[in-house]
Amino acid sequence: MKVTKDRYSLKIDGKRVFIWSGALHYYRLPEPGQWKKILKLMKDAGLNAVDVYFPWNYHSEKEGKYDFTGNRDVERLMDEVEEAGLYLIARPGPYICSEIDAGGLPAWLLAKPAPVLRCRADGKVVYDEIYMQYVREWWERITPRIARRKNLILFQAENEFNLLPHLKGPMSTIVTQIRKYDSSLLFKLANSDAFNFLNYKILPKLSRQTSENSEPNPYIAKLCEWSREMGIEVPIFHNDILSCGERQTDVDMMAIDDYPINDFFSDWRDKRHIFAKTDIIEEGHEAFKRDEPIFAAEFQSSWFDSWGGPGYDSVRALLGTDQLDLATKSVLAQRATLINYFLFAGGVTWGYLGSPDVYTSHDMAAPISECGQATERWHVVKWLIDEVTALGEDFLETETVEGVEHRPSRVFCKVRKSKRFKYIFIRNTGGPDARVKVSGCEDYFRLGRAEMKIIVTDHAGRVVKKIEPFDAGSVAAREAARLELPALEKWTVSGASPQLDLTYDDSGWQQLDGRKRLDLDALGIHYGYCWFRGTYKGRLSKIVIDVRHCFTVYVNGKLAATRDNFRNTSGVGDDVPETFEIPIHHEYQQGGKNVIVIVVESLGHNKDFENDARNPRGIVSLKCVGAKVAWRYRGGLLEGEEGLCPVLPKKSFSSCKPKAKIALPHFWEPENEGVALYETTFDLNIDEAEPAPVSLELQEAFSKANIYVNGYLMGRYWHEKGPQKRFYLPWGIMNPKGSNHIAIAVWKRWEAGGLGKVSLVCC
Repeated sequence: MKVTKDRYSLKIDGKRVFIWSGALHYYRLPEPGQWKKILKLMKDAGLNAVDVYFPWNYHSEKEGKYDFTGNRDVERLMDEVEEAGLYLIARPGPYICSEIDAGGLPAWLLAKPAPVLRCRADGKVVYDEIYMQYVREWWERITPRIARRKNLILFQAENEFNLLPHLKGPMSTIVTQIRKYDSSLLFKLANSDAFNFLNYKILPKLSRQTSENSEPNPYIAKLCEWSREMGIEVPIFHNDILSCGERQTDVDMMAIDDYPINDFFSDWRDKRHIFAKTDIIEEGHEAFKRDEPIFAAEFQSSWFDSWGGPGYDSVRALLGTDQLDLATKSVLAQRATLINYFLFAGGVTWGYLGSPDVYTSHDMAAPISECGQATERWHVVKWLIDEVTALGEDFLETETVEGVEHRPSRVFCKVRKSKRFKYIFIRNTGGPDARVKVSGCEDYFRLGRAEMKIIVTDHAGRVVKKIEPFDAGSVAAREAARLELPALEKWTVSGASPQLDLTYDDSGWQQLDGRKRLDLDALGIHYGYCWFRGTYKGRLSKIVIDVRHCFTVYVNGKLAATRDNFRNTSGVGDDVPETFEIPIHHEYQQGGKNVIVIVVESLGHNKDFENDARNPRGIVSLKCVGAKVAWRYRGGLLEGEEGLCPVLPKKSFSSCKPKAKIALPHFWEPENEGVALYETTFDLNIDEAEPAPVSLELQEAFSKANIYVNGYLMGRYWHEKGPQKRFYLPWGIMNPKGSNHIAIAVWKRWEAGGLGKVSLVCC
């Protein structure tokens, strides 16, 4: 198969092809048995390609070790893509963002101070041989596997490369203070209609990157060189975040990301300039005078929710079906003939895979839900593809018609022409219904609020076809799934933090040995939880501590303090330092030996959008006042837990004793502290070949919890922040025929501790 390109489209074996692609995150589908079903749904929606990130950290949790087995078996995945009749768009990084820990860079690499991550520093490209040495190792593991695929049509080098530096000086101080006051303010400002107008309507006219003022990037160029060396023969592309700047030109094809709607504090339909960034894609592309098509490499079909957010039901409702309708028509108006819907299939950010800005569910309000079901937004895509495909190959070769007049002027209008037809794109956002007149066409066209139409005319102006707004009422309501599921009534509870006791033997733990750095990367733990246990004689008056992101202090088994430092909720840029003074009360201590225990939780490394993946996690600073403390430490909320996506051995649960039989809801005795392990086992005997998807629903837990299903860490719960209370349990992780074990480790952080009702429910 030979893949070429020209100004208008890709050509596969000489034939023009409109690429309709969707992104799938196999690392968020931890049961490989899910993959084939999802790929079929993508094909059934009319897509002809699938976009796949390959995260470096998911395959290499330890330096020099690589895993391509089980749910990391990329050969199986790519086989199934080919069997589904889909083209492959491969994106191996080495950086991918994707709202995962460090954007896919392995934590063992973060822990090394020498490599210049992504060859950038202080707003400049800094080609670094040390970093590239490690990248080469990854490239040699992943690229030949991809190059062998017969259905490969595009290959990406790097991802969203930009030169945004850490803010310094007064600007850094201002941003820090804003985040302390309200972490959502900057986000609201950046998504306001006024900002869209200024950033995408005004600034590009004042300063625009062109082919004449672009600088070469030796980092991207080297990735391209290696890719060719390792067998890649298809066009190599890079996806940029802006159409008017920060473009990477060392690739065969430039591409652009476009996410118009990511503010869920207001209704996008009321913003006139909501698609302002989309509307300058062609203009930005033309400035480079390259013979290549317009490729929307990440085109919004979803958006992620964050801790404390509205939840995906609300995100899906606010986006609606009209978002996909208007957005797709808007990018078609820009001559895009390669569209990759991102994300097309939701999933689960299992284990400690996520960056700090996301929780376990990664449903994303995507066309295919995290439970693997086609949603109403799936139907929009299928309908749009059918409508556009019916226009024929003529639609793949169009140019902008200049000098078109239209009214009212507040309505967006763009006209394109081909050899046979004209295509009129009209859109109405931010205002009431409109009656639109376009020069060269006799008819008036009505547009309701937040509607867009494509009108096809002949060159005389006669209407031959209309693509109207999608009719949401045409989608039949999905029947509620039915499945006989057991009630989870028989539970046990046991203590899971014996290290709080004065007599606990911690000789198997690591000693700190006067280390200058106590953060998780310095300790080689990297992800999730770490316990610090210190012994001292005499009395402490206080500790002074800064932690990312959550921690609790215990003294001689008593709760001394709980704090969070999670002001940078976006997971981008500098964190907000906050030092806490924790008084150690006299009555908590005794003469002779005392024990202080600190448990810390990292919500993940920042995703390195702004050179921030090395922001420290765990204990950033610690000072003990009044006594000298000898410290030891151990990773994992439960013993035996380690790594990015832990699957715990049975011993991690069986070692928690004694196990008392209880019924839910259950609340702890006030004097009990630390972590309690709630467990239940149940049998299933489900005969369906494809049983309905099932989730675990928590009524409440006080106040944080890890959810383990047959050993897999499948959920992280945060009572105070939320919003997630339902956790999808993929079949294969959960056994449809046989025994299953669920363990919920509840971290008591305040006076109350316990677990409410827990049940299995159909999605």
